Amino acid sequence: ISMAAPSPDWFTGFDDANMCVDGKWVREYKRDLSVWDAGTDKGVDFLSANKNQNPRKPIMSILATRFDGIRVGTVKITRVRVFN
Repeated sequence: ISMAAPSPDWFTGFDDANMCVDGKWVREYKRDLSVWDAGTDKGVDFLSANKNQNPRKPIMSILATRFDGIRVGTVKITRVRVFN
């Protein structure tokens, strides 16, 4: 997980990456990244003054609403070697 600057509560990242298939490490893993709003800041965009959101809102994807569906990045993990 990484902050999507300059907003204090936008972030990107990934989870549930299946790095082992049929008992073997994958050679390469690649995935497009979305962007999420943690619901802790009241500002309407990243230029807004920082104001705490109380109560906090649920975490939600903002890829479609703030980024017109354009991915914010790609993660690529390449296996270099396997230790026995």
